[in-house]
Amino acid sequence: MADELNFIDLFALTKITPQTVVEKFGTSINSSFFDASNILGGLKIKGLIDFTTVFGGQNSVAITDLGHKLLDEAAAKVNLPLDHLDIAILVQLSGGKRSLNDLTNTLNIMPKDLSMHLYKVMQQGFLSAEFRNGVLNLMLSEKGFMQAKAGLPAVQPQPATQSGAQQGAQAASVQNQATTPQPAQPIYAVPQQNVQHTVPQPPPVQAAAMQQQPQGNMEEMAQQLQQPKKSRKGITAAVVIIIVIIAVLLLYVLKII
Repeated sequence: MADELNFIDLFALTKITPQTVVEKFGTSINSSFFDASNILGGLKIKGLIDFTTVFGGQNSVAITDLGHKLLDEAAAKVNLPLDHLDIAILVQLSGGKRSLNDLTNTLNIMPKDLSMHLYKVMQQGFLSAEFRNGVLNLMLSEKGFMQAKAGLPAVQPQPATQSGAQQGAQAASVQNQATTPQPAQPIYAVPQQNVQHTVPQPPPVQAAAMQQQPQGNMEEMAQQLQQPKKSRKGITAAVVIIIVIIAVLLLYVLKII
């Protein structure tokens, strides 16, 4: 059943909205009521739509799960790049093929696959489609015509992978570089910087003690030096007294004589 789907079914599904009714569907596809009813009947037979019958009112049209699945599948292909089948469709249309039957017979491809690619190139702006009196007409746009003459877009070449021989040669060169002794680098003498040696300062208490100790030593040395001076002075005075006594005695003796 799914393989019998064609582009007329897919394009008619895109024209159905939640407000679509059977009685006014013909105006949506630029066709008569009879032609629109035939298209809707074909969609109903293929399980793509359902009718809601209201007595005394209009009959609404609802897309089934199978119909939504078909629309989602077609929408998923819209963003894909052009392929050979897309270009073949554009080339056939540029050659004068306008009807869906002509394309199907010329390309010899399944109707569902052809409908997916037609929807893709239509959404990408390469062609336009419209119903007229129940017949689907396909026309190329300027973009589609130029693309049909140009063919597939140029694909940027991927960087070629290195062969095993090239990889082996690179590995060997790297290994040779690793094993080759490298020239010794000159060693330059680094000038020594003036290092200021700091003398550890003693604690304040020890510094005071060190300052008091030299002062005490100096006082003791001064006292020791003063003591001999006093003794020398005493001896000198005694000698002077003795000399004076001797002199007096001599004078006395001389007067007596």
